[in-house]
Amino acid sequence: MGGVVGCLLIGFLADLFMVKYRHLKSYARLPIVIGCSVVAAVSLQLMRDAQPQHTVLIVALLFILGVCLYGPMALFGMVATELAPPGLEGRLYAVTELSSQVGGFLAGFPLSALLVSYGWTSTLWILEVAVVAVVVVNVASLVIHTRTRQAKKEE
Repeated sequence: MGGVVGCLLIGFLADLFMVKYRHLKSYARLPIVIGCSVVAAVSLQLMRDAQPQHTVLIVALLFILGVCLYGPMALFGMVATELAPPGLEGRLYAVTELSSQVGGFLAGFPLSALLVSYGWTSTLWILEVAVVAVVVVNVASLVIHTRTRQAKKEE
C-alpha cells in the first residue's frame, strides 16, 4: 500500500518541483529522491529499535518505507525518458523499468540469505548503510551538477 501511495505522492511532488525549479531540468527531482532516502534510513533505524510487540509502529514504518522506496523508482523512468535522445524514449523507459523490477527481484535472495544468517537487526543495519551510501552519492551528484552549471555560466 505504501508503494502505491508513494508513486502517486512522489509524482505530485515531482510536478511541483519541476514548476518551481524548471531551470534545473531533471535534477529538480533529485532533492525528492534524497529526501525519500533520508526518511527511509531513519525508518530503518527506527525499525531496528522497535520492539516486536509494537505492531502498529512496525506497520507504520513499513508503510513509510514503501512510500520512500517505491516512490522514487517511479521517477527514474520519467527522468530517463526526459534525458533520452528523440525516438528512443520508449525503449529507454522500458529498460529503466525492467532494470528496477529485476533489481528488486534479485535483491531478495541476498537479503534473505543475510536474514537467515545474521537476523533482522544486522540485515536492517546493512540496508541502512546502503541507503546512506545512496544519499551520499546523490548529494555528491547534485553538488557536482550545480558547480558544473555555475562554471558554464561564468564562461
